[in-house]
Amino acid sequence: MGLTADVTDSWQNLRTDHGLSQVPELRGRRMPRQKSRCHPLQTRDERMCASEDSESQTFMKIGIVGSGFIAQTFVTAMAQVRGMHIEALLDRRRSVSLADRIRAQDLGNARIVPSISEMVDHVDAILLACPNDARISAVEEIVARVKSGSRLSGLMCDKPLGRNVEESRRLVELAREIEIPTAYLENQVFMKSIRAQKQALAAAYATQGPLVLVRSSQEHAGPHEGWFWDPKRSGGGVLNDMGCHSIGVGWWMLLGPGDSLQDLEPVSVTAEVACLKWGHAPWAARLKKKWASIGRRRLPTTTRPESSLSGAGILDD
Repeated sequence: MGLTADVTDSWQNLRTDHGLSQVPELRGRRMPRQKSRCHPLQTRDERMCASEDSESQTFMKIGIVGSGFIAQTFVTAMAQVRGMHIEALLDRRRSVSLADRIRAQDLGNARIVPSISEMVDHVDAILLACPNDARISAVEEIVARVKSGSRLSGLMCDKPLGRNVEESRRLVELAREIEIPTAYLENQVFMKSIRAQKQALAAAYATQGPLVLVRSSQEHAGPHEGWFWDPKRSGGGVLNDMGCHSIGVGWWMLLGPGDSLQDLEPVSVTAEVACLKWGHAPWAARLKKKWASIGRRRLPTTTRPESSLSGAGILDD
């Protein structure tokens, strides 16, 4: 629920901040913009009710690189956003089922294309929802296509930007080469509970200044895909995958009213990281004994699936 709403907020911010809703040469079809008086929980079809306003609105065409959890969540979010049209998906192992869902929900044509280069030719903006190790090559292909004459109006990337700082900086540099608006899909700074807390502190900010200490934690049941367990593909473990949320929301909470992220830059960073793998015999034995003693589920000797840097699923999240 939170991620769905927050992906929606991130994309809406990209449209507003960079004026994408006003780009006159968008490829999408035009249809009447409707002043809906429908209930916000109604379905997409129910929201598209009749209106006296005949002013037209441009549909922005979106392409998605990836067909896993993030791509599927993005599709769920798009059902809540007007003016969006999912035009293309990169041909991957789950693209067909995702395309069927998109068309069934009337969210776009969802044509399946064989390459990212071809996708650029048919869309206005692209979402990178592929595994961490595939993002640099994906953006390099996008940049090469735009430099050859194709047009793109926006680029979105799920967290983290890269497997390490070097890759993250490279991704930013590539995007700057083609000078298009970008969006980094961090979600926690958009959560209503976090925003409400910061709003409640507004009066204290005014008299005492911004916060000086923030603690944040993040956890969930575990990775959605097998490639997360391969450090060569993911770039690391929980600190990379979920720690970015805690760092992002902590950074944002330390900002004063009206400040931007650039107003607070880290001077130094320290961290302690511990990695427990079920495949390590001492830990596996200890955990199995603990859980068995309290009547809970048994842990297997190893839960790390085999993975490969090649194959049809390399661009699937």
